[in-house]
Amino acid sequence: MQHQAPSPPSHLRPTQPLSCRQLLQQRLQKYQWQATFNVYCGGPQHAQLWKVSFYLGSTLVGESSWFSSKGAAKEDAAMHFLEWLDKYGYD
Repeated sequence: MQHQAPSPPSHLRPTQPLSCRQLLQQRLQKYQWQATFNVYCGGPQHAQLWKVSFYLGSTLVGESSWFSSKGAAKEDAAMHFLEWLDKYGYD
């Protein structure tokens, strides 16, 4: 008879790295900024493509390429937004 070891408490388990969207949310909270985003969808119903653009006010600060997944497009746009923030010293 085999016994399984109990799982370690949650505070001792390795954590997953944060996504770009989570990191962006933290950065926006740090500076108390509100960002908006637009989601674009194109292509035929059976093969839709997604593109996301992030804005601070009217300034475009992050835009994705076209992806077959809306989540991947959001993640890519968030990564570009983080790069923009880093470029201008908002770390």
